[in-house]
Amino acid sequence: AYVRMDAQEKQLTDISILNSFIHVRYLDLSSNNIRDMSHVNNLTHLLSLKMERNAISSAELEPLPYLQYASFAHNRITSTAGISHPLLETLNLSFNNISTITDLDSDNLARLHTIELRGNKLTSTAGFKLPT
Repeated sequence: AYVRMDAQEKQLTDISILNSFIHVRYLDLSSNNIRDMSHVNNLTHLLSLKMERNAISSAELEPLPYLQYASFAHNRITSTAGISHPLLETLNLSFNNISTITDLDSDNLARLHTIELRGNKLTSTAGFKLPT
């Protein structure tokens, strides 16, 4: 079983092939033309996900039980909704089109210690619920 897949700068648009590699733990698909990353939902053993410099408009995925690192920098993401991975520690959403933080809840992101948001047009962080 393959545990690492690196396919940067391959002009990929379709990543349905990921359905055949369900045991991948480290995935780097940076610098492609990917718009739909729904096939990542099948990678339930994923620890690290890099989807930088694509055409993604949403970082929403089903909760991935082991995901610890996710980078969606330099995409077209407009919302933080749908990011709820129980072991996620580092999240990079820099240089997107996010204006308001929504649905980033410490109950769903209990281990999150680093979130990068530079290069966005933030007007509100009200949807970022920190632990009390």
